[in-house]
Amino acid sequence: MLTKIYADTPDYAVVREVVQCLESGGVIIYPTGVGYALGCSALKKRAVEQVCQIKGVDSKRHTLAIMCQDLGEVAQYAKLGDET
Repeated sequence: MLTKIYADTPDYAVVREVVQCLESGGVIIYPTGVGYALGCSALKKRAVEQVCQIKGVDSKRHTLAIMCQDLGEVAQYAKLGDET
């Protein structure tokens, strides 16, 4: 399914569909400043494996980036310290 979400006038029904897709283990493709990226829920192992398969990388040996809303959310996935 191809869908578009416009930042200035988002259709929240479409946003909910995308969220539901991610929560059910789906994989999405979204634009970035330099091209397109693959996305999925970091908590859905099978979805992460699918992203790795699409990218052609070994999920046990390759690290992937995650996006978080703020530092509070980062703490759910990583250990944070005061070291710089």
